[in-house]
Amino acid sequence: MCFSVLAASALAGVSAVTATAAPVAAAAASQPSGPAVTGGHHTCRLDTEGAAWCWGLNDFGQLGDGTEERRYTPTRVATDLTFTSLTLGRNHTCGVATDGAAWCWGRNEFGQVGDGTTVHRNTPQAVLGGEAFSSLSAGFFQTCGLVDGPAGQVSCWGRNNTGQLGDGTKVNRSTPAPVVGGQTFTSVSAHFGYSCALDDSDQAWCWGRNDMGQLGDGTFTGRTVPGPSAEGHDFASLIGPSGTHSCGIDTDGVTWCWGSNRYGQLGIGDDSVVGSPTPLEVITEESGAFTSVSAGGGYHTCGINADGEAWCWGGNVIGQLGDGTTVDSNRPVQVVLEDGIELVSIDTGIYHSCGVDTAGDAWCWGSGGPGQLGDGTHTSSSTPLKVADFQDSEDVDASTEPAAG
Repeated sequence: MCFSVLAASALAGVSAVTATAAPVAAAAASQPSGPAVTGGHHTCRLDTEGAAWCWGLNDFGQLGDGTEERRYTPTRVATDLTFTSLTLGRNHTCGVATDGAAWCWGRNEFGQVGDGTTVHRNTPQAVLGGEAFSSLSAGFFQTCGLVDGPAGQVSCWGRNNTGQLGDGTKVNRSTPAPVVGGQTFTSVSAHFGYSCALDDSDQAWCWGRNDMGQLGDGTFTGRTVPGPSAEGHDFASLIGPSGTHSCGIDTDGVTWCWGSNRYGQLGIGDDSVVGSPTPLEVITEESGAFTSVSAGGGYHTCGINADGEAWCWGGNVIGQLGDGTTVDSNRPVQVVLEDGIELVSIDTGIYHSCGVDTAGDAWCWGSGGPGQLGDGTHTSSSTPLKVADFQDSEDVDASTEPAAG
């Protein structure tokens, strides 16, 4: 896939809330907490106080530290905001603050930061509209959120060239726009050019790009409004963000994937199937059933079983499967964890993967050139490396005030 950087310009007359540039003394770092969340080439994680820390590529300010410098170890996001969750797109980052407000930063030429502009942001910006969110999901160039208010409402913003915002148009939005259709959703997952959600009956709905069958409706036809996906399956969870394939764990604990299978990312053990517009069951004879699954940015998928073992499948050109090789696999292969390490969460980026173990330590593997493995180096690894501890941050911006836009 090829991506271009577009010139950005602010929308006149729009005001935003931005973290100011005045540094304050940083408090001592608390301990890491929760999952390590991966993006295109960066990774983020919360600490026990709800402060956000990020590392890796930072060319659009996606680390949120007020710079565009790469970071090879966790660096605190420049704000005094505390978050309950984070989500990472290809080059932007968003979080739900403790009051339910959405904040985003990083690449923004399509409005995916949601602050009413198309200006890249290297510190957190308030998403306009005044909505509170219970969860967010950042796709490649769009963001979607489950609104904490009207029952089951989803709003999306950012790029909309394939209808991935679900508002019935193909018009980009720099502020949240409600997904149309009237469904009552319980979760939402943004992907590359498309989005999916679960309703209150465990049914999947998808909209946007469908050239690889990633909408799961048996066709290769895209749409600008939600339509039923993977009919006949009741899902406990849908997986995202991804590039060209989708996965879900059904209410019986079976993992299904659909869409592109170019690198074996559907996990069905058959290279002759280049893609499927309907769900196919992932092979789990060796791994056992998965309790959670994460689909990467189009090329690989990983899951955790009940024993805390990690298994991955699909593209492996930079070791993102974590099995000690760089050989693609069309069925799950076991990640080579140190003896005694059991994972409780896993997340996959485009070319790297990360997991958190029962002791709260994060481990990452795959591409490490921009520093997204967080071990203090810029090298890649085909087996997991331990992420460096959170250290006292350099002086960071920890204040917010209105700024004219």
